[in-house]
Amino acid sequence: MPHRPRTDNPPMSTHSAIVPTAESLLSLVELAEEVEDWPAGTAGTLVEAFKDAGLVEIVDDRGRTRAIITAPYASLRLRNGSR
Repeated sequence: MPHRPRTDNPPMSTHSAIVPTAESLLSLVELAEEVEDWPAGTAGTLVEAFKDAGLVEIVDDRGRTRAIITAPYASLRLRNGSR
């Protein structure tokens, strides 16, 4: 039988679908959904890890901390290039 390409693959994204865990400390993440009034797609760094959630630092273009939020791991996605 000839090889047939899969047609159910989603389009390639610049962000991984891998959900971060406690082992992802200091990785770049983005919000997969709104958390604490920050919209989906907001990027940050996982700066502390707990059992079911992590602290995410969100910075502005100058590197100043805008917020530190607690986000459930299910609400986060690792960005490409992160562990």
